[in-house]
Amino acid sequence: MADDFGDEFMRREFPLSGQDFDFLRDFAERRVGVVLSPDKREMIYSRLARRLRSLGLVDFAAYCHRLARGDSAEIAYFIHAITTHLTAFFREAHHFEALLETVFPAIEASMPAGRRLRLWSAACASGEEAYSLAMSIQEYGRFAGWDVRILATDVDAEMLSQACAGIYSADRVSGLSSERQRRFFSRLGDGRYRIADELLAMISFRPLNLIEPFAVGDGYDVIFCRNVMIYFAEPHRRALIARFAEVQRPGAYLMLGHAETLEQGGAQFYDTCGRTIHRRHVDQ
Repeated sequence: MADDFGDEFMRREFPLSGQDFDFLRDFAERRVGVVLSPDKREMIYSRLARRLRSLGLVDFAAYCHRLARGDSAEIAYFIHAITTHLTAFFREAHHFEALLETVFPAIEASMPAGRRLRLWSAACASGEEAYSLAMSIQEYGRFAGWDVRILATDVDAEMLSQACAGIYSADRVSGLSSERQRRFFSRLGDGRYRIADELLAMISFRPLNLIEPFAVGDGYDVIFCRNVMIYFAEPHRRALIARFAEVQRPGAYLMLGHAETLEQGGAQFYDTCGRTIHRRHVDQ
């Protein structure tokens, strides 16, 4: 790509050439699968300019050099800067309603002897999704005595650290009912809220890059991977759907984000059974 960003863009505090931007785009896709379209250059500039300033760099070429030489701390910062962290407790509530009304009863009926439940929050960000899954299990109330585990993974180390801590500001929990706040949180002296130990004990947090080969076990009954694949190139999306299918048992459920659909070829693994809800073929 030529340096066609225009004079106004090039006169910014830190020069960002077309070559620099192409490097950052390629680096993002190779590392985490995120596709940065040309219209994301302003976003990239705004998210990284402060970092260049704190590092004492004079232009984006110097920053690209840090990434290229494999600076692990800088790569972690870059991943945090370019990835989206929007999340909330019980976000896209229809998925959690489906758990209580359809999914959990189906799992309970299909495992009269196994009494084993496995869920995976595949891009857990700061943890709200994983904890919402744990709350839903407790509210369903019929998995007492079962072997229940939730795996929560994310590529962003900073987000994962927040998720592991399980501590949230008052505004993050304000959308929850007073009953849920009382049951699943304790209030700290500084006004923040800490997740209850019973939920923390159900979840294992792990760093994971979804575009790289991964070993997460198998037999998952429910996978949540929402609003992640919309940022991936098509080959990464198709490969990830196939990997999910490999680690799910027949009849298991896959929840995608509101703007996501199964890629071409996904129908060989899943049937659509609700709004962004898909079920692993029972005969496979």
